[in-house]
Amino acid sequence: MELLQQYLEASHHFVSAQSVTVLIGLLTILLFSVRIFVPTKAARALRKVPGPPSYPIVGNLVELFSKGYHECHKEWLRTYGSMYKYVMGDTLLVVSDPDIVQQVGVRMFKTFHDRPMPGFVDEERAGKALVFSKGQYWTGVRNAVLPLFHTAKLQHFGRTMHECAEQLVARLEKAAANEEQVNLLEWAGAMTMDVLGSSAFGVTFNSQVGEKTDGLTLTKAVSENLNNIAKLRISTLLAILFPPLRKPAQWMMLRIPGSADYVHRQRTAYILRESQKIIEARRKVRERLTWRLLRLLTCPVQEADVAETRHDFLSMLTQARNKTTGEPLSDKAILALVFEFLSAGTDTTANTLSFAVFCLTNNPAAEQKMCREIREFYEKLEKEGVADSEFRPTYDELAQFPYVEQVVQETLRLFPTGAVISRQASQDCHVAGIHLPKGVNVLIPVYAMHHNPEVCPDPDAFRPERFDPAEVAGRHPYAFIPFGLGPRMCIGHRFAMEEAKLALIRLYKRLTFTVINEKILRPDGKLDLQVGIVLKPRNGMWVVPQVQSK
Repeated sequence: MELLQQYLEASHHFVSAQSVTVLIGLLTILLFSVRIFVPTKAARALRKVPGPPSYPIVGNLVELFSKGYHECHKEWLRTYGSMYKYVMGDTLLVVSDPDIVQQVGVRMFKTFHDRPMPGFVDEERAGKALVFSKGQYWTGVRNAVLPLFHTAKLQHFGRTMHECAEQLVARLEKAAANEEQVNLLEWAGAMTMDVLGSSAFGVTFNSQVGEKTDGLTLTKAVSENLNNIAKLRISTLLAILFPPLRKPAQWMMLRIPGSADYVHRQRTAYILRESQKIIEARRKVRERLTWRLLRLLTCPVQEADVAETRHDFLSMLTQARNKTTGEPLSDKAILALVFEFLSAGTDTTANTLSFAVFCLTNNPAAEQKMCREIREFYEKLEKEGVADSEFRPTYDELAQFPYVEQVVQETLRLFPTGAVISRQASQDCHVAGIHLPKGVNVLIPVYAMHHNPEVCPDPDAFRPERFDPAEVAGRHPYAFIPFGLGPRMCIGHRFAMEEAKLALIRLYKRLTFTVINEKILRPDGKLDLQVGIVLKPRNGMWVVPQVQSK
């Protein structure tokens, strides 16, 4: 009798487990069937718009991740014209005609106010910062942060940028003496982290003084975090294909040590935890902060490193108020902004500098022209009795280097920081005669636009003269949008341009470079690129620096 009871219980458990398995299988089949046979409102609205053929469930994901979405959009623009669709979970509309780009990003800003929230970001944190926050919250935070990038603040930060660039030059001169190969992307990243440390947090990271400093550790952590986002994680894939499954999949993957989600969360949590310590210290002590309280990633800070008058972003953020509500920014909002500053303020400018050196090295005429402009400026200073060691170009004085600016602009045309811009319709609307229901995503393929021969003749050539005033006047104002457009344009674009120009001036005043092509090029001879949140050289930027002959 007892054996019979055990048998019946076992049978019951087996049937229950079997039932659950069958139920999960049926739900999966149902979910797949819905994705295959029931078109979304976006798919219905865009059914007459041309676009590349897509596969059931995965859409165009395989092509996007195998070729890189910057190259896909370049190819699709050539094939289907300036307006097309593609499928990545849902159906998206792509527009690249500058007039329509202006319509979406500027004229219809109230309708296309927000960006869609991608599956790879932490919604709670990202929703408190700037890039992915929405509605009136974004408006209030943006207006609170905007004064931090006022021209007067940029004038103040120029000295810090100059000093950090000089440290980079000194390191490269030592490498030149030994004919060393260096990864300029890493070294430039250490420089931009030091600039950010002083200007954003009021601390000295010392990222450039050794191979194992905490500042350098932070630089690598931020860069690796961005690299990890570029990987197709399981949770990201499910967020794209089946949004309701994103959180369960992420919950599961976070419990598997070594998984991409697990590693990403560990790095992010560590940076956020240490950033929080800085915020708490700022709240408690306004004028003087000790090195024990003020540190990021256990980075030692001496009292001498902390100025009496705080000009850094974080000090100003702790006193800023949301311009919509009038309330002080919450700790969560400040923490989210700190994380965003770290991500946007280091890797991006380091990438631009690396790309600029690559372009100049492969275009000797442009390199010589830029070096001549720099040399003539400093020769003029010398005649006026101003020593190089005493001169620190201000934000306004950088206008005296027009060709340097053109070099940076042409670099950003060829290699824009963000390869695409996305917007989401907040209400039903019409774009170029097409009815778009609320919630449809519109994408602007910046990289493809910048490489479109109809807008930019001979697009693969590096020609800074494209940005001569006469040529700019003859071009559509929204044909070149490396920092985005409209009110949601990158809020720190002037800071980034100032840093990039000043660094190039200091580098090319004393140095030139030879690129190690075998380390960075693909077999077809093109630069190997990695596309995630930012566009960057996949294998770094390996160079041999040389000191210029006097």
